[in-house]
Amino acid sequence: MRSRREAVRNERFILFIIGLSIFFIIICSVIFGSVRTVAASADTPYKYYTSIQLQTGDTLWDIAHTYCTPEYESISDYIEEVCTINHISAGDEIHSGQYITVPYYSHDYLE
Repeated sequence: MRSRREAVRNERFILFIIGLSIFFIIICSVIFGSVRTVAASADTPYKYYTSIQLQTGDTLWDIAHTYCTPEYESISDYIEEVCTINHISAGDEIHSGQYITVPYYSHDYLE
């Protein structure tokens, strides 16, 4: 009789430990998953595009100095991307009143 009671008591204890372990794993997953998500969204830059109208005297270098961010290796890389997006060749002139699309990065996520 005593061994049967001990066996039942041991089974209950084991089930309690298993349940407590599962609860602990779930709580840790929620806590660490939330921290990881917040950290990723704060550090991840997002690439956007905007259209600008060129003003008299604007150059691609002026535009690059305004919109280029540290995600680009150089101003030249940024200008090359602007030219590619707008189908501008190296020798093409840009004119005031013309609209071009420029990329920029932001660490602010807009939903």
